[in-house]
Amino acid sequence: MDATMGAMTAQYSKYGWLFLGITLFQTLGTLALLTLLTDTSRPTVGEAIKLGARGLLPYIGAAIIMALGAAVVIGVPIGLLSTLGGPAVAIAVLIAFPLIIYIAIKFSLYTAVIAIEREYNPINALKRSWQLTKGNSFRLLLFLFLLFLAFGVVSLVLTLVTGTIFAALGGTIEQIGNGFIAALMSAVLGAVFLAVFAAIHAQLSGEQAGKNVQDVFE
Repeated sequence: MDATMGAMTAQYSKYGWLFLGITLFQTLGTLALLTLLTDTSRPTVGEAIKLGARGLLPYIGAAIIMALGAAVVIGVPIGLLSTLGGPAVAIAVLIAFPLIIYIAIKFSLYTAVIAIEREYNPINALKRSWQLTKGNSFRLLLFLFLLFLAFGVVSLVLTLVTGTIFAALGGTIEQIGNGFIAALMSAVLGAVFLAVFAAIHAQLSGEQAGKNVQDVFE
């Protein structure tokens, strides 16, 4: 275990700059795509990327604030409880898991708030996400869980079918084919969830006239 952790630490130390660059690039793409999906002024790709770049620092700031807040509110008490050992560790895990899920749901729309509402104050973006999800947290959790489950089933079936075909071909073709399918499914999942969060934000913020908040969960 220690050897594995040491190897992982060494890899992150060596390629940390690369991981950071990829994360920032993905975040920029997420913000730009949300802008393209929702901005009624129909910005060009270049304009969407510029708007996404403006939201990059607020996004990072909100993520840091959320992580620090969760560490203080959840991490410290759970950590102290875990020091008691024995059953206290299991109790700590049972308490922490639902709290982490709850916080994740409450702040799940802060990316959309930054990209769509152009709210560049990270604290206000988090507060806005909390406000939008108020009274809908459980339905939102259930909806996202069912969506992820459905996508997982489709992905599993597709992977089994294509994996069998590529396995018959063998060698390099099998490796490339499986890698391509995995990358494709990851890209599709990301695009689907971006569209879903854009739609959820539109519903919960009341941007679509004549529809109920509940409509997004039906």
